[in-house]
Amino acid sequence: VRDPADQIQKLEGRGDQLSALEILRLRWLSSLRPIHGKSLQRLTDENTAMQMLPEEQRTDTTTVFQNPSQVYANLTAELQGRSMPKPLSQTDIAVQWLICAAGMIGAGLILLRIIQTRSTVYRYHPEEHRLVIPGGKSITPDQIEVVDKSKWHKFFVALELKGGDSHKFDLLRFEPLEDWILDMEASDDRLRALRDEAQREEEAERAAAEVPDNDLDEAIADAEDEDEPTRS
Repeated sequence: VRDPADQIQKLEGRGDQLSALEILRLRWLSSLRPIHGKSLQRLTDENTAMQMLPEEQRTDTTTVFQNPSQVYANLTAELQGRSMPKPLSQTDIAVQWLICAAGMIGAGLILLRIIQTRSTVYRYHPEEHRLVIPGGKSITPDQIEVVDKSKWHKFFVALELKGGDSHKFDLLRFEPLEDWILDMEASDDRLRALRDEAQREEEAERAAAEVPDNDLDEAIADAEDEDEPTRS
């Protein structure tokens, strides 16, 4: 089809008065619209430019083929045993651009997070058990009131300092922080005692949760019996 812009306009203008071959041609040309524009004028211009070249320099375009029989044979062989591909709809290209935009935004956010992570620097001085956080502030064990491990399972820990300040740390993105904070905790007698007490409470709660209800009721009843005075 050397002038697809004119051809599709004529076919659409004839409405239902089309032969079987013309219906197929209209479907083919219509399927090119999502890529080449509604009027298909770009394809007509491409064919016109190709016709102006010497014959030995001409190549196939989207709607004009130098050897149609060979193209048909190649397509027949390629589609042998396969279902016919669905034509593009008017929304397919728009959806692809939306997916592309979403991917680029996601990649940008990941890149931003990488830059933020690399620009966030922690330093640790093991001989003093001193942690230097971004901004230059130093934290030593004697400044720590509580090591809050309530979100330890999510790779977060908070150091609550004397005076009311609190600093939250992401242990997953900044891997050395876990070892440094544990070292600071272990170096101070008071923090170590709080850690051990919290571990005992956690173990007691875990043990209580594992005791069946009947055994727990019996244990409580036995304890109450022991508390009652006995007659002599």
